[in-house]
Amino acid sequence: MTAIIAFISFLWFDDVSNSIWELIVINEWLTRSISISTLLLRTAVDMQASIGAAMIAALMMESSHGIPLSEVAVIAPMKSGAASPWALCKSVLFPLIGFRSVMRASVISSQYFVLLFVLLTTTSLLQFSSTALLSDLHLGPLPDLEVSRSALNGFKYTCLGQQPASADCATFEKLSYNVIPRGSIWSTNPPFYPVFAEYSEPPQQSPAGSSDTGVLLRSMLPLTDSRSRQTLRNYTGKAIVLDSRVYCQAPTVSNLSWSEGYYSNGTGTISANPTISKVMTNNWADEANFMCYYGGADQYSICQIGCPSPKYLPTLLSQFSNETVGEDLTRYGAVFLVLRTTDLTQWKAPHSPEIPITNASSLFVHDEWIDLISPSVYESILSMSVCYAPWDAARLDVSIYGAINRSEPTIRWEPSNQENAAGSFNTTEIASQLGLDSTNQSLEARGIMTLEKSTSFIPTKDDVVPFLQRPFFQGDMSGKGGGVNGATVPLDANWTTLFSGIPLINVLNNFTYTPSNILAADPSISSLFTGALSRNASVAHALSGLITVLSLSAYYGQQHAFDYASEVNETYFKEVLLPQSSGGFTAMTSVLVGHYVLIAVLTVLYIKQTHYSLLGSAWASISQTIGRDVYELLESSSLKTDAEVVESIRDYGKTVLRARLMAVEDEGGARIVCTGADASG
Repeated sequence: MTAIIAFISFLWFDDVSNSIWELIVINEWLTRSISISTLLLRTAVDMQASIGAAMIAALMMESSHGIPLSEVAVIAPMKSGAASPWALCKSVLFPLIGFRSVMRASVISSQYFVLLFVLLTTTSLLQFSSTALLSDLHLGPLPDLEVSRSALNGFKYTCLGQQPASADCATFEKLSYNVIPRGSIWSTNPPFYPVFAEYSEPPQQSPAGSSDTGVLLRSMLPLTDSRSRQTLRNYTGKAIVLDSRVYCQAPTVSNLSWSEGYYSNGTGTISANPTISKVMTNNWADEANFMCYYGGADQYSICQIGCPSPKYLPTLLSQFSNETVGEDLTRYGAVFLVLRTTDLTQWKAPHSPEIPITNASSLFVHDEWIDLISPSVYESILSMSVCYAPWDAARLDVSIYGAINRSEPTIRWEPSNQENAAGSFNTTEIASQLGLDSTNQSLEARGIMTLEKSTSFIPTKDDVVPFLQRPFFQGDMSGKGGGVNGATVPLDANWTTLFSGIPLINVLNNFTYTPSNILAADPSISSLFTGALSRNASVAHALSGLITVLSLSAYYGQQHAFDYASEVNETYFKEVLLPQSSGGFTAMTSVLVGHYVLIAVLTVLYIKQTHYSLLGSAWASISQTIGRDVYELLESSSLKTDAEVVESIRDYGKTVLRARLMAVEDEGGARIVCTGADASG
């Protein structure tokens, strides 16, 4: 029985990584194991209870108190072990209920009554052991067995004009791959917000007037359905990893000119940050001209900055680039100018020196922003921050894991409280997933997975995007790169996306002229970006979250066309019955311990207080019963029922006679002997 209890304890408390546990629980054999184990347990308990009942019967027979004469034929054979607590209880309790005279005669002494009652209780309760254990089982997630499959992770790149076709396109500018032609992702509505895996490192001490996300890598999961992404436990193999780091600072601008008021544009020259790592080893520019648009009061816009080819404006070096390799692993980065218009009445002067720009305006620097103040009748402020992002990706060997089952967030449209006003999107869940709120939650609490740190994030030659090919999900506001051959040029310069939440046709009506190179972000995208900033997220983190959402949208938008396959290993959570509490197990164990203690007590009492009873000796029990005092009853009872014999004893006034097992010297052995009336007990 100890082995049975050890097995049940193993089912409840063993580590889930144990292979035997996995086989039992994952294959839904737990209820069967409980049923079989408790059946064996109940069988063992019943056998022990029979022995315990025999011990109590022997103790009663040999005690000075004895038993009623009317119960000798029933109790005496029980000493051999062929009895149960139920039968012994029936012989003891029924006379108490049936006859007042027997009740007065104290059928059983109090100590043996207590022992019998406890034995009956533990034996009865342990019959419900399976019920107690099953009450602890509830549905819950558990890692399933690991499976291997062939997963599609990106495209096969084929060099145009090369025979035979090869993935090595270092000397070729044009590629062919199975991309789905699509326009800019900046103005699309993400169909969903899938689970991803993340690895991050806090930024080193950033200079004053800047914000930095630090190293921030996010891996896409090559899974087409949300249920698989939500129940994934472990993933090992190839996956596309996004470098979503963003660094923002107050820009250094010159030749600045802007139209006062709202819904207009600003022009100037922005200088490159000398501390920013260069994307290209050659052909990088020290400055770039820009013309960017902005919207109405308290609205944001993002302007795409660039230089005419073949020049490039330096930006952050990707985590997937190896500076010692040269140009073979270089990438196209991104530089954005974030603009915000504010009413002067809402502006608070920052604690920074005032820098005169013209006689009609002044510029203030604070944090990662510069504020351009105009004392004109419009009383408006134009704020700007320049942000650098590698926006790069590579196919890497990754190890991804998640500790809990998770759910993908949803975005909800909420009506406005104001009359004749449009509603807005509630992006709280999305912001939490992207880490854009102020709660600083763990990855598990955010509903995403952990990307394990690798010894190197430099991809192999077969997994890197070919030279001069821009990553397919680096969104160009102009829409270039959505063709069948991708794009081999940097992001187009001087394209602006407005984050007003208003359709572009309606926005254009607010301009006094027709602007070019302008987009309006989908209201869901706009709400995500502006909502993050309203929650006091830095510009760098808000833009990083936006880049992540846009990249995920582009990744899953192209997933149907992926044709690069690799072997991966996956483990999923599975909803199974497993112990979620230990109440039933504790109750069963407590009763079982009581049962063991009782058997131990009975064994000690049996050894010390009995002299003539032998467990399992049926012939000895019968021979001890046939004594002179009982022989008369046996001789006259051969054709009578038990009830008729008891009635005869009552008629002869012998109901208070008691009998006990004791040594009889003249008969040369132990016999059951009547001890006379003992009404007092």
